[in-house]
Amino acid sequence: MNIKFDQNNVVIKLCISGMIMEDGGNVEGATKMFHQAWHEATKEKEENAFIK
Repeated sequence: MNIKFDQNNVVIKLCISGMIMEDGGNVEGATKMFHQAWHEATKEKEENAFIK
């Protein structure tokens, strides 16, 4: 499976930041990033996060 993501998408950026924080052991910071990403996704109705 080869899925490409829009690297300029704010939700994608927040999720990547969260994954980096989580990988570095900052679970609390990661959780905040994921919650912010969720908020942005629902606010903006992110339907075009994937490049087709």
